[in-house]
Amino acid sequence: MSKPLKGLLVLALAGAAANSAMAADGQINFTGKVIASACTSTGEATKPAIAVDMGTVTADSISNEPGSASFTAIKNIGLTLECGDVGADAKKLRMYFRPAEGSGLGANGVLNVTGGATNVAIALLDNNNQKIDLSNAGYYVSADLTKIDGSSPEKHSTNLSLGAAYVKTGGAITEGEANATLPFVLEYH
Repeated sequence: MSKPLKGLLVLALAGAAANSAMAADGQINFTGKVIASACTSTGEATKPAIAVDMGTVTADSISNEPGSASFTAIKNIGLTLECGDVGADAKKLRMYFRPAEGSGLGANGVLNVTGGATNVAIALLDNNNQKIDLSNAGYYVSADLTKIDGSSPEKHSTNLSLGAAYVKTGGAITEGEANATLPFVLEYH
């Protein structure tokens, strides 16, 4: 037998021996539940697409900074959500935000805008008008779920209060559309 062929045979046998020494040490079990219906905004027929009209504002009227302790010109966002069968044990709804999947995450945890305006972003605010740091992927807002009496199949509802405000992000703000999208994920607990 030639030396190269012997070398290949030795490598093949070593590989087979190494593979046979590997055994199953454990397993990963995945659990979950598929539900029939997600939440929809009251009056919406499909996925909740919530429109927030930020209005038309002048560049010099935007005085909020991303790190501000308080904000002016806040647009209140009152959400009433109706949810399908979320399971008998679900008592709370959690809303997680995914800015990178929308118009993007800006510095200081604010939401980038699209459409032409520059040096401006949108700060999302909690129910106490404190900025939500959108760079914290684990952050969520939470609300109690209430069973809707007489609903069949069983449905639940909840209310969430948020706010939004334009913030300066740098030099002089230039005019243009200042739109943004912020996808979110709902979980039931």
